[in-house]
Amino acid sequence: MPEERVVVREVAWLEIFPWLILLRTFRIAAQPKLLVVAAAGALLTWLGFWSIGYVFSGTKDEALGRQITASTKSPLEWISPEKAATTVVKSKQPDGVVSPPGNEPASADAAPPILPPQLSAAEAQQVVMGWTLGDVPIYGPWERLSRPYYSLFKSDLSITGFAFHFLCALWVAVVWTFCGGLICRTAAMQLAAEEKISLGRAMRHVQAKWLAYFLGPVGTLLAFLVIALAVGAAGFILRAEVGLLIGAILWPIVLGLGTLGTLILAGVFFGWPLMWAAVGVEHSDHYDALSRSFTYVLSRPLHFLFYLIVTAVIGTLGWLAAAAFAEMVIYLSAWAACRGAQPELFEQIMAVVPHPWPGPGADWPAVDLSEVDGPAWAGLQVIRFWSSLVHLLVVGFVFSYFWTAACGCYLLLRYHVDGNELDDIVIDDDEEPHKLPPLGTDSQGVPTAPSEAAESESDE
Repeated sequence: MPEERVVVREVAWLEIFPWLILLRTFRIAAQPKLLVVAAAGALLTWLGFWSIGYVFSGTKDEALGRQITASTKSPLEWISPEKAATTVVKSKQPDGVVSPPGNEPASADAAPPILPPQLSAAEAQQVVMGWTLGDVPIYGPWERLSRPYYSLFKSDLSITGFAFHFLCALWVAVVWTFCGGLICRTAAMQLAAEEKISLGRAMRHVQAKWLAYFLGPVGTLLAFLVIALAVGAAGFILRAEVGLLIGAILWPIVLGLGTLGTLILAGVFFGWPLMWAAVGVEHSDHYDALSRSFTYVLSRPLHFLFYLIVTAVIGTLGWLAAAAFAEMVIYLSAWAACRGAQPELFEQIMAVVPHPWPGPGADWPAVDLSEVDGPAWAGLQVIRFWSSLVHLLVVGFVFSYFWTAACGCYLLLRYHVDGNELDDIVIDDDEEPHKLPPLGTDSQGVPTAPSEAAESESDE
């Protein structure tokens, strides 16, 4: 028998390489509504940190003071902070004036202060062309949102420091319960069901499942702290010499509890963003979200690492595109507006506005603004404010991509561990996709589609 020739007309690349679904995360994360939600979440997070830091600002604990300063940095400095801080410091100083080292204040005879201040030598050594690990759109948001949680486990943490980080951790959970939930539900529907939903529908989902989003990280933290306090209470026995001997005999139990705690923290530490994705995809409670994130990370660690690398590459390219676009918006707006004004105005504007682009070419010479006052100074600050909103949207993209990528990684890990298809997602009653349009009737009472009914009436 002659062999039948088979012509391949289409290749299902997604079935061969399921991770290609991650290529869609950039397009989803760049949607304007998600950029605004993520930017609002970043701004609210900073406002909460700043408010809590203000309450604890009178502390005499130097270590806590440094932690408060690091936590209350502007959200515009969360992504490539070193580059933002060196935007306008590469300048020509007046003759006879030497810049003060580090961040020390200038003397009375020095040139007028130039904002922002220069970096110290130690900080400058951590930067390569303005790039740091915090620039990566996966690590940056993860580190910023995780910092209050892992700071609770520092060995030299005082009671005041513990209270500060605990309140910051609660605030992170509150803000991103809503902002992260909105992004995850919207991204999950587009990644799995390929259906776009409005923010109103996503908000109704968050309102129904807010407790699951909130208790995912917070409940796990509280449970671990209870175990830690129970073990710590037994530590009072070690104060006595006999108690130390008894504790040494029972030390394997302590090591066992430490092993259990380490496994729990390892799964949660690396997989806590998957909790949001689990609730957004499965419409599950916090117990199921914790179980899934823990199981998926520890069951397929190499898969998870590969997906993180892919999302980091895609996210970094997307972030560079967003930063370049925002930089061009700020530049062209100032360039066009200053064509009919005095030449130095353009340099003054470019000296005070933020520069989202982290690479070379965004360094502008410093300008002496000591003679700018009154309405002109106020005008520059207003221009800086509006330009900062453009920069904030770049920060919003990074956080939007972070949650969108978490949903993509969750779908892939669930595909490998549980065998669920990538398009398997729980649909709310008001989110049913592919609804049939209501049927109409023609003049003879025959059911027809609305368009056909309208055409038949027009023909008559």
